[in-house]
Amino acid sequence: MIIKYSKAEILIESCLQTLSVGANLFMLVLGPATSVWLSWFVFFHTRVWWLVPLYFVWYIYDFESPKYGSHMSVRFRRLRLFKYLVSYFPISIRKTAELNPSENYLIANHPHGIISVGAFANFLTDANSFSKLFPGIRSYLCTLDLNFFWPIRREYLQLLGKNGFASVKSTVDGLSSATCSGAVSRSKESVGYLISRPGGGNAVVIVVGGAEEALESEPGAHRIILRERKGFVKVAIKYG
Repeated sequence: MIIKYSKAEILIESCLQTLSVGANLFMLVLGPATSVWLSWFVFFHTRVWWLVPLYFVWYIYDFESPKYGSHMSVRFRRLRLFKYLVSYFPISIRKTAELNPSENYLIANHPHGIISVGAFANFLTDANSFSKLFPGIRSYLCTLDLNFFWPIRREYLQLLGKNGFASVKSTVDGLSSATCSGAVSRSKESVGYLISRPGGGNAVVIVVGGAEEALESEPGAHRIILRERKGFVKVAIKYG
């Protein structure tokens, strides 16, 4: 059966895809500055000023949670918003092997790209049905602790299951400080926490090229920065 779409339907779909990309870019790129302005505005110019100190009490109390992926929301990862995101590029995931849900995994991702949109879509959202392709596996993407410093964006990333990996060069030799996104924070204790959990089912994803590889991004070319970033192999051997 051939399904035909009207020009209006195609236009609406295209607009929704573009808005989805724009919304995600806004949150990831402009979110920090917006959160600072919004906090200032609410505190000094609204009657609900008390929400700001209340949030920061929660912020301090919950400061360590990005290390462990404490607030992941399955419903949030399955929002239609992310379906439009993967359709825009498009982004897909191809399964070539089974993953045993009784084991934990450390996955090296390449290429980094400008802001790792492919890794974001496939491992932080369920837009490409990761949960159906790999039942029993929870994917975590590693990133800088700095990404969890900013209000609002911090909660956004945590709902997706993203954890911080602060300055990895100072903690796990060979890992780029900009490459690990989402399963751990600050030191190898974060990665180790997830890939050593009894019962298995955790897949920790590291974008090994880091910010240096992002600067090498060019259409039609895939360059990987790996020589000084083999620490993830050491971590895999230690916990594997």
